Amino acid sequence: MDDYQGILGYRLNHVGTRSEGMYAFLVTDEGQELPLCREGIAPFNDAFFEPFDGQRVRISATVDHGWLVVDSVETVGKEHDEEREEKPESETAPEPEDTDEAPDIVADCENDNTQQL
Repeated sequence: MDDYQGILGYRLNHVGTRSEGMYAFLVTDEGQELPLCREGIAPFNDAFFEPFDGQRVRISATVDHGWLVVDSVETVGKEHDEEREEKPESETAPEPEDTDEAPDIVADCENDNTQQL
């Protein structure tokens, strides 16, 4: 598990396709845009990411087929100092619920053939 920092975005993508929906991504300080998803959850319309839209965050995640599979997200100040006393907001991704109606796009998050980071 690695940590990543940047600005989290949550926007409409893939307009007019079966995969149309709100997708989360992280824009790193270097300007790289990394797609985000959570283990076992469709990568679109995942309201978990919505409260962090536009905020500077630290994400704990693993890389899988070009996606950051997020374990936790915490907000950080622009001038984040590792030694700062006040504790930032933090949220750990809840465990996915077992469901028989998972959309096919879930497989894309786990088996996407895009270039790995």
